[in-house]
Amino acid sequence: SELMKNITGIARTSRVSRVFAIGVCGAIVSLVATASSATDQYEQTKINFQTEYGNALTNLAQAKARFTASEKALRKARQRDRLKGESRTAIYAEIEAAKVELETAKNNAARIPEIARRAGVPPGWLREVEERQASAS
Repeated sequence: SELMKNITGIARTSRVSRVFAIGVCGAIVSLVATASSATDQYEQTKINFQTEYGNALTNLAQAKARFTASEKALRKARQRDRLKGESRTAIYAEIEAAKVELETAKNNAARIPEIARRAGVPPGWLREVEERQASAS
């Protein structure tokens, strides 16, 4: 590049200048590599947070659907007057399991933005995931 030509031209003037130019070139290469590495790390951090948050939102949606389905099954059973014995136990066990899953999913989905905030993650990263989830629905 032009910078390297200028540095090479300066380096021809004396031995001290040559050593200095080589040091400057090494520092420039090191800075470029560090900047590239920092950019890669930044992008990987973004991907990690967005993936984790996207998974948490998906799990939350699935837990809500399971809970809604279990309540619907209870209503249907009551309408048919078939809420007796093992079927009653199974329906109430499913509702209870769905409640636990829903609470866990809510807590996980709420925990990630707080962790991201403490880590200095820009809020826009997580909003991007929310917008993608909303448009996919």
